[in-house]
Amino acid sequence: MKPLTIAVIGGNAAGAAAAAKAKRVNPQARVVLFEKTDYISVGVCEFPFVLSGEISDPASLIFYTPEKFSEEKKVEVFIGSEVISVDTKERVLTFTDKNSSGSIRMPYDRLIIATGSRQSEVAGLDAGLENVLWLKKYPDLLRTKDFLDHKSPEHGIVIGSGYLGLEIAEALVKRGMEVSIIEKESRVLPGAEPEFSGIIGEILKEKQIAVYSGITTLSFITDHRSVKSVKVGSRVLESNALFPATGFRPDTRFIAGLDFRRGAFGEIITDTFLRTSIPYVYAAGDSAGIKNFLTGKSQVFYSAKVAHNTGHIAGSNAAGKPEQFKGAIPVTSFRIFDNYFSQTGLTEKAAREHGFVVKTAFAIMPNLVHIMPEVSNTAAKLIINKLNKQILGASFLGAKEVSGFSDLITFMIRNRMSYDIISETDFNYTPALSPFRNILISLKNKLDKG
Repeated sequence: MKPLTIAVIGGNAAGAAAAAKAKRVNPQARVVLFEKTDYISVGVCEFPFVLSGEISDPASLIFYTPEKFSEEKKVEVFIGSEVISVDTKERVLTFTDKNSSGSIRMPYDRLIIATGSRQSEVAGLDAGLENVLWLKKYPDLLRTKDFLDHKSPEHGIVIGSGYLGLEIAEALVKRGMEVSIIEKESRVLPGAEPEFSGIIGEILKEKQIAVYSGITTLSFITDHRSVKSVKVGSRVLESNALFPATGFRPDTRFIAGLDFRRGAFGEIITDTFLRTSIPYVYAAGDSAGIKNFLTGKSQVFYSAKVAHNTGHIAGSNAAGKPEQFKGAIPVTSFRIFDNYFSQTGLTEKAAREHGFVVKTAFAIMPNLVHIMPEVSNTAAKLIINKLNKQILGASFLGAKEVSGFSDLITFMIRNRMSYDIISETDFNYTPALSPFRNILISLKNKLDKG
């Protein structure tokens, strides 16, 4: 039997994982990875830490060069190669290559689409202006860092206050810049629980970051080379550097004419085997619509971990070893100056929108015994299904312990545990590491009384 040719489009988390897994599962297969930039396997989540100077060398974010990946994983890697069309009936893709003129056609037996996501555009903003600085692809990072290093802007405006916008704002403050954030919703971090948006808003105020919320219309004053200022209502904000951070969209524009089953944002809907609606084609990562473990409905997860996991499963299935994806739990974590935020599962709003009858509890408590010198507060909110007591979600803001809390609740959600398990859990106690009374116990008690 002729060996399979498995083509993978996209060279970051999902694509690299898919290609490597496909080759491990089926060593006889020809696995070909296409990436339109010159870089694969890049640590995108670390970009803000390069801007802040905490990571000094951007090249350290490249976990595999194309040559190293090809040698270790036995995968053919085509960089600077953009797939411009796919004939799914004939199973042939067409791509352009930086080292060749014209286009090249290549037949395939199985295709994995892992093209990731792109940043959302901002209405009325010319994306190509000199000081409009994007932060999604590795070339974006290099251009943005070069601009900041050589132009030394004093004022920066961030459009959007999701986790990326907040991370960018922190990085700019650490560079000594004056920072403003513009948000179209009524509060910062609008995807979070309102209680945490309020606390984060206070943190931004302490750091002298000006926040303009509820802004639905912006005007940009330019000189045809750069943005000079932004008109926000009656105010005019000076800007030497502008950072769009209004969210992401699946980058599936190159298959716009194909008859894939698509979601509301253009994502490619998949089943539990990561198969698309077109035979022999799989999708993974930010470009795919995959099952939410809690709701059972398809959604896009802009997550490196989910991209990596779905890439593995798509690669295994494309190579001939069936493997099912049981659904993803939404998890978001990031640092905001001296604090850390983590959110897992559904928010109260999302849970209600999906038809759950919910009950919630919120608490703020010291993360250590109050006499310890390094004590600080942790805020937490727990959401449960009122009908069967199963945990639906939680949010935490505080010191590094929030990561452990979030992981524990994610484990409980995955195993469909009742919140009653909290009172049966033996939490550790030592003065330098943990409080005598765990905040999860307090949340559980509040739910019992409510």
